[in-house]
Amino acid sequence: MDRNESRVSRIKQAQKESLFFKEISDLLMRIKSDDSRLTRLVLSRVRLSPDKKNLTVFLRTDPADEEDYRQILHVLVLYKPSLRTALARRIAARQTPEILFRYDKQFEKQQRLEAKLEEARLERVRLEQDQ
Repeated sequence: MDRNESRVSRIKQAQKESLFFKEISDLLMRIKSDDSRLTRLVLSRVRLSPDKKNLTVFLRTDPADEEDYRQILHVLVLYKPSLRTALARRIAARQTPEILFRYDKQFEKQQRLEAKLEEARLERVRLEQDQ
């Protein structure tokens, strides 16, 4: 029974995160159309804390650059209160979570891993051709 409840809890958590992702994405698109400083910003994922009090919004820039993100973050923070208010209006919940913005390093890690894999593949092809 406990294992089943845990599974249901994870499913509900994922559903809420998906809903928050959709709404944040829509809100960011609207903000980006009004403020050109945010056009390079890309929403990667969101994570809702288990107590549902914090919503971590993972963002990156296109092209991915953490320093560029830090500069854009100063602008994005100005929109935080209006984002939270809009979320409260759009999503029926007991409480609206506090929004925390974080740079998503996962994308850069993925790019580095893919580059290494491609490098290894090319090395293998080169070795096969030498034989």
